[in-house]
Amino acid sequence: MTEKKSSNKGIVYGLIAAIVLLVAYIAYQHFNTQKVIDEKVSIGIEKNELLTELNEIQSQYDTLYTDNVELQVEMEGQQLKIDSMLVAIKKHKGDAWTIRQLRKETESLRSIMKGYLVTIDSLNTLNIELEAENLEIKGDLVQEKKKTRNLEKKSDDLNKIITKGAQLQALNMWAGTIKMRSNGNQVETDRASKAQKVKSCFTLSENAITKSGNKNLYFRVISPEGSVLTDNNSSGETFDYDGVKGVYTMIRKVDYQNKAMDVCIYWDIPNPLTPGFYLIEIYADKVLIGRTSFDLK
Repeated sequence: MTEKKSSNKGIVYGLIAAIVLLVAYIAYQHFNTQKVIDEKVSIGIEKNELLTELNEIQSQYDTLYTDNVELQVEMEGQQLKIDSMLVAIKKHKGDAWTIRQLRKETESLRSIMKGYLVTIDSLNTLNIELEAENLEIKGDLVQEKKKTRNLEKKSDDLNKIITKGAQLQALNMWAGTIKMRSNGNQVETDRASKAQKVKSCFTLSENAITKSGNKNLYFRVISPEGSVLTDNNSSGETFDYDGVKGVYTMIRKVDYQNKAMDVCIYWDIPNPLTPGFYLIEIYADKVLIGRTSFDLK
């Protein structure tokens, strides 16, 4: 009888232990699931905030205008960047790393726009001063010419400040994947399983201020998971941009002579690509000069 009671107690204790373990497992699974949900919600909120901020910056750019042609061209280039970022945010799955990069670029775009506001205000103020002082200068022709030269120097110095930081732009940028036929012809494809090369073509903008000569163009292919693709034999080479180091897919050297220049970059795909949304970025002189994207089925 004693042995039977002892056996029953063992069964009860075993059931209690099993129930405790089952409850603990269910609680653990619930915690992990809730954590994933919270992260997705947080990323979704951040994406919506970025879209709102970029649309606001774009609207503010629409209100800016200046007679300074070079400055106007620069501002239009910034608007193209914003358009590209809006497309990237809407299409991308929204991993945390990409969201952080886009957030940093959004803050940079806002800072650049504030700089344009100050510059345009300075130019407008300078123009008003020029008009006022020209009206006041009537008697002494020598003094008038001297003041005019001083004002022209101020205007030239201001224009030099504007153009000093001007960077190259990758205009009309396109990217996609191709496969090669036996006769050597290229055929575009949007099938991940058939893609053999990533191809990107664009036009380097004309820029009289940028130093001519050899330029390193850093080409980055970013997968749907947010990682930069590299060759199998590469350990992930890095380059400097915006004060940080980043991995690049490949590097292309060009001889830039301050004129508009058409460039195409081809990257041999070492491993089969997965379907999804891909970002393509081009960097030069430590800054992003172009971005586009494509989808693979």
